[in-house]
Amino acid sequence: MFKFRITYDINNFNIDDCILLNENDILIYGHFHKPLAKKENGIYILNPSSISLPKEGTNSYGIYENDCFTIKTFDNEIVKQIQLD
Repeated sequence: MFKFRITYDINNFNIDDCILLNENDILIYGHFHKPLAKKENGIYILNPSSISLPKEGTNSYGIYENDCFTIKTFDNEIVKQIQLD
């Protein structure tokens, strides 16, 4: 089972909250408007980008389904995808 930590602005994210994250936990954040799906130091870090004002690429959104996080465009093209272990 995964533990999710969701925040809008990672600039205001308290680093002490990361202590509560363990290996294979998931941090989802917004505000930067750049698609991101990676695993770093054992923690999944995800940003679906933006449906209206992307700073990189095209408008996109994120879907979490069947232990997989996928970032897609409105044309259903996959921008980034990561399978969670």
